[in-house]
Amino acid sequence: MKYTIPTCCIILNVWLFGDAPPVNFSVASIQNGDWSNAATWSPKRVPKAGDRVLIAPGTKVRFDARITPTIRLIQVAETMDFARDRSTELNVGLLKVQAGTHCTERGFACDFTKAHTASTNAKLPTLEIGTLQKPIPAEHTARIRLHYVKGMDTKDAPG
Repeated sequence: MKYTIPTCCIILNVWLFGDAPPVNFSVASIQNGDWSNAATWSPKRVPKAGDRVLIAPGTKVRFDARITPTIRLIQVAETMDFARDRSTELNVGLLKVQAGTHCTERGFACDFTKAHTASTNAKLPTLEIGTLQKPIPAEHTARIRLHYVKGMDTKDAPG
């Protein structure tokens, strides 16, 4: 399934959430690669429990982990797709699919500013868990499990 963010979500979220303070990412992708490959990330390590992870603009990360510890937050600012050759499980407190590098832990809706909506030709970030043309094969599962992470506002997470 390919997920894109509708314009109504963008406008509604700016109105609802305003400018909440941005998070500091503990891990960010620096090149295309697999989630489980330390070279994909800065610092050069695989994301661990409690991390705030950025799939950075201009990068594509293939989620290939059998199972992860609970990641606090993931912002997909470019592309994250799930492996089709194995079963995978992503455990996360808050998963956002939104452009840019500004991110908050407020709500499951995306944090967009006027700059994000200025160009209709802008490439939207993508979270892909199989497609119609290339679904996850029946012998595998791609699972996302949402968890509450201590310290997050229960009104906003998990989501």
